[in-house]
Amino acid sequence: MKKSITLSTLSIFLCCIIIFSCKKDETAPEVVKVFALTEKVNGLGYEDLVSIADKWLIGVAPDKSAANDTDGKLSGASFQPNSNVSILAYNFGGKSTRTLTIPSTKPVFVPIIGVTFWYFDNDPCDPDYKPASGQTIEAFLGPDVAAYMKNVKSVTAKLDGVEIVPDMKKYLATSKAYDLSVPDDYQDPKCNNAGKKAHALSSSHSLLLTIPKGKHVLQYTGVLTGTPDFETDVTWNLTVE
Repeated sequence: MKKSITLSTLSIFLCCIIIFSCKKDETAPEVVKVFALTEKVNGLGYEDLVSIADKWLIGVAPDKSAANDTDGKLSGASFQPNSNVSILAYNFGGKSTRTLTIPSTKPVFVPIIGVTFWYFDNDPCDPDYKPASGQTIEAFLGPDVAAYMKNVKSVTAKLDGVEIVPDMKKYLATSKAYDLSVPDDYQDPKCNNAGKKAHALSSSHSLLLTIPKGKHVLQYTGVLTGTPDFETDVTWNLTVE
């Protein structure tokens, strides 16, 4: 059985002050530094952070996920999945307003809108949904992920009311294949996959950046058409220390 879940994401790091591969017309306002999709910070690149964020946010029951957090507390330092970066959780649709204090010494990763597809080995409900002999997980799940992401109609990210990059749709990152603990809430109990690890692939429009010290408002939105349509609008009231 084909499984998928829609996400939201964000991240920041500006390229014009650092010697990286971003073009000048693709950089954010001077208040932030935006990393290019090909760059890494603290050993982590976009493809790494997409899967780290998803394992953190959809690898737990929905009522415990920071994606459903109403005030931002579940994204605090003690809840973060990696000590080298601050991840600002997406939501599962609708509007969210959250408050958070983060350190200026760490980069920020923000996944805005995306999707995760997965399958189980020996899934009794859909035993044929699996890679062909010799086919990689990326090659198997990749076309489904890419087709879904083509339905993203708009995606924006603003810091203090200013667009961070001219075209957020260029910041599309896809993870490598990874194993995902899928909560029972996302599974059909008739399929008897509880407790099993799924093989997953994720893709999202995201940003990896640094934000200067001070108080800032970060807002990101996304619209995806499908069955059903999906919209996300997340606002973070940030204090960067």
